[in-house]
Amino acid sequence: MLEIGYGMPFAIKEDKFGISSELYVLRLGYRYQSYKRGLFIRASVNPSIIAIVPAIMGSIGIGYSF
Repeated sequence: MLEIGYGMPFAIKEDKFGISSELYVLRLGYRYQSYKRGLFIRASVNPSIIAIVPAIMGSIGIGYSF
């Protein structure tokens, strides 16, 4: 299953010059999950922009659905 998301977490920080930094995150991922109970696995690539500087993060997850 494809997972797509966009977010702007509450991560606004103001420095001593009054410039605020914001965090924008895009999520592109894949999740394998059985139609029945059992193990699921997911992985994603999370390109982001933190205070106008692009960055690429990622994530992996393993779990059990019931």
